[in-house]
Amino acid sequence: MSRKDPRPREGNPLQELSLQRAMASAKEGKFTESLDWLRAAGPSPRALAIEAEVRYGLAKELGANEQWIDALREFAHIPRDSGVPSHFIEERQSLIRRRDASPHDVWALQQRFRSSCTKCADKNLYAVATCPHQIAPIQPALRLNVTSLAPSIAGIYAAGAYRSGWDRNKNDALSLIVRREKERIDEQVLRLLGVVLAEYVRHRTPLLKHVDLIVPVPTSRDRAGARGGSIPYSFAETLQDVLAVPMRAAIQLVAEYDGHAVVSGDARSQALRRAWRAERTPILKHSAVLLVDDIVTTGTTLSVAAELLLEVGVRAVYAVALLHTEKST
Repeated sequence: MSRKDPRPREGNPLQELSLQRAMASAKEGKFTESLDWLRAAGPSPRALAIEAEVRYGLAKELGANEQWIDALREFAHIPRDSGVPSHFIEERQSLIRRRDASPHDVWALQQRFRSSCTKCADKNLYAVATCPHQIAPIQPALRLNVTSLAPSIAGIYAAGAYRSGWDRNKNDALSLIVRREKERIDEQVLRLLGVVLAEYVRHRTPLLKHVDLIVPVPTSRDRAGARGGSIPYSFAETLQDVLAVPMRAAIQLVAEYDGHAVVSGDARSQALRRAWRAERTPILKHSAVLLVDDIVTTGTTLSVAAELLLEVGVRAVYAVALLHTEKST
């Protein structure tokens, strides 16, 4: 006589309760507890779909904590043909495996901010770079409200404060470097700034637990040609390398547009909507996207980009910039 399977059958009230508990635990970020409830529920198509989402969420959390081996294991255990595209899982695994491409950049940044004090010893690079003991520390952004661009953007963050050309502290080290990059790009400098941004995203924001894709804000062809490239695109590539989150240039430039100095406000929003087009691709649909820019001032650029992404089915949009324009007190 075979032993009776103690797990509830599909459609059984006990299974329904277990699945509900599994979803509730996952929503609270209790992924291990959620997997326990799924085991109690037993196999079913619905349980398989929930398991895929739970393991994907757990894998993202492990990656956010730099537990790369465990993250690889969870990505490998995500059931195929259950909602999360297999090619996307494979891409994330590939990005984790080739993270050895970035240690040189981290080493170079460590040399730039190599000294430490009792406040930042043994801390992450962003903590060292912003520590007051540095000769030219990065000044954190202090006046950016994380919900300032809601509802189109669920959360906005910036690694440092930018002092414009009219500010008495306009020659702040990081502001000066970025102004020079806007004139002509130095790939090595831009790479190190991207590492600073990646360190900030990992250690000072909750973004890695939420986002699935990184999308750079487009740069006009004239501006990219004059500078020798796109600063947001370069940052997005570095974030992909360091954080192991896939990047897509999902917003395409279809027409030229004038800069902030020429047009602003509603006129600028309309100009950007005419100049940009968001791709309608399966990978974007239902994903949470991280928009990347170099400097955020009014937020118009990011807001238009977010609206375009939401219109093609993106589930949620977050944004991060290297700098936020702030006036000296």
